[in-house]
Amino acid sequence: MRNLSWFQEALLKLTVLVGGVVTVVVVPRTDAKDEAGASTIKDKEKPDEEVVAVCLWLPPGKTLDVGPITVFRSGLLKVLRGWGFGGVKRVLFEFSPAVEHSLEKSFKARGLERLDSWHLLTVVVDPDHQKKGYSSMLMEEGFRRTSPKPVHLEATTPASRDIYARYGFEIDEVHHFGVGKVDKNGVKAKGEAATGFPEWIMTKW
Repeated sequence: MRNLSWFQEALLKLTVLVGGVVTVVVVPRTDAKDEAGASTIKDKEKPDEEVVAVCLWLPPGKTLDVGPITVFRSGLLKVLRGWGFGGVKRVLFEFSPAVEHSLEKSFKARGLERLDSWHLLTVVVDPDHQKKGYSSMLMEEGFRRTSPKPVHLEATTPASRDIYARYGFEIDEVHHFGVGKVDKNGVKAKGEAATGFPEWIMTKW
């Protein structure tokens, strides 16, 4: 969980550093007011609103293939140290090349340039605020910005794959990473549990 937290923080910083777009949903804190509507927050430095959903986008021509200074500024080095050599190897030599190969192939088949597209990096909703339409709000706002360019992403669970399909994303290719090393959640495993985890490369054309 510590490494995941570092990774999410680094991904957010990288998005900003390379000129990407960050959109958020902010709502009043449920514990911020009493029945009369008066603020219950004693610490004036503490906000009476909270971020409950975040969406990260990379515009056409922007990638996370950045130089060492940007990597350092983002905090990604801390993440890579936490993952260890095996994790770094999977990201640099297994995951990224496989994704890029799939995208290049599907874009070329349509006569399009892969970099002339948006990359939806992530959509995250606080578990306490799910099923309230916040992810739909972020996606629809994003599609107004990205149209008419294609948008691509990587879905890492069957549930997210199905959600993205409802928004018009089509599966370009499916990859299985870490077979024999990790389970379906990407956690180290052995034997039958080490199924590896699937990833669906998807594009909204």
